[in-house]
Amino acid sequence: MGNTRFVEFTPFLIFFAILMYLSKYLPGRPWIILIALLGIIYGVVMAKFVPSLKPTLLLDKYPEMG
Repeated sequence: MGNTRFVEFTPFLIFFAILMYLSKYLPGRPWIILIALLGIIYGVVMAKFVPSLKPTLLLDKYPEMG
């Protein structure tokens, strides 16, 4: 927990809670696909338009990949 960045953990927790709720009360649908797409959109928006809440990207950790 010492290295946890709450800017990154909070959206994870929210998306996880939504996924668990939808899986329990509306089962039989592939909710993980919707949650993954929303997470990707959230990450792109935060990285491009909200620099103060920018999540750590793989490119930040491994610049040789780009």
